[in-house]
Amino acid sequence: MKNYPWTWILVAWLGGLATLHCGPHAGARTTTSPGETPADSHLVLVDSGGSQTDRQALAIAMELIERQRYEEAMKDYLDPLILAFEQQYSAPALSVVCSRDQGMGMIQGLLAAAETQRDSVVLGPDWPDALYLKSVCLLELGNVSGSEAQLRRALDLMPGDIMYLCELGHVRQLQQDWTESLDLFQQALEEAELLVSMEERAIESGSTPPAGPPLMTPTQWASRALRGIGMSQIERGMLDEAEQAFRRVLELEPGHPTALNELGYIEHLRSGGSEVPIEGGGVIR
Repeated sequence: MKNYPWTWILVAWLGGLATLHCGPHAGARTTTSPGETPADSHLVLVDSGGSQTDRQALAIAMELIERQRYEEAMKDYLDPLILAFEQQYSAPALSVVCSRDQGMGMIQGLLAAAETQRDSVVLGPDWPDALYLKSVCLLELGNVSGSEAQLRRALDLMPGDIMYLCELGHVRQLQQDWTESLDLFQQALEEAELLVSMEERAIESGSTPPAGPPLMTPTQWASRALRGIGMSQIERGMLDEAEQAFRRVLELEPGHPTALNELGYIEHLRSGGSEVPIEGGGVIR
């Protein structure tokens, strides 16, 4: 097994919105080193891997995306970063786990080592975030299938991430796959509600809440998932269920314009009005 530079680190997503921080005594095993692990036990380690440079590349790529310079963002920053991760962590004997949160990452790393019977490395979100940003670029350039492929790879690395699930749900809506888009947004809602619950318990106990996706709070991510659910349900003719979803959005974010508009559209359909294709927008960038 390749001898990677294993260390514990603090990682921040574009200004500290998500963290993977590990203490000096964390880790599954400390008595063996890579290459000396007994056959019936496996290492769970965290790699520092030039995180500051990676963060800078992601930050510059985000700035370029905001300026609509999508091809430059991919060519100069995202593609080299993705390639570097793929080259460093391509060893077949290595199981890679990415996480935004220390505790969840270590649990997932331990589970991966036990399930795959391979050494496990726990990384921060840089790699899948780079894939996510590339998916945004491709979507803006009209390459919907390419965007989908990047998002599925990101979810392979970090399953259950709310931001990736919502974006993939949006992509599947653009492809008019209302069944899978509904499933993806429902998965995102479950993850968001879990994160909301964990955050509430952490606040009550005075502990640090688990890190979630950037850009929005867990409650706002739950609202985003519900809006995706409601839109897919409308397209499937599930008007009662869609109404419930958008009313829940208003409970979480009173006066949300999308929810109000979609509730009006539902009443329009119920009164015999004609269908209007959903717009491609609605996803948070």
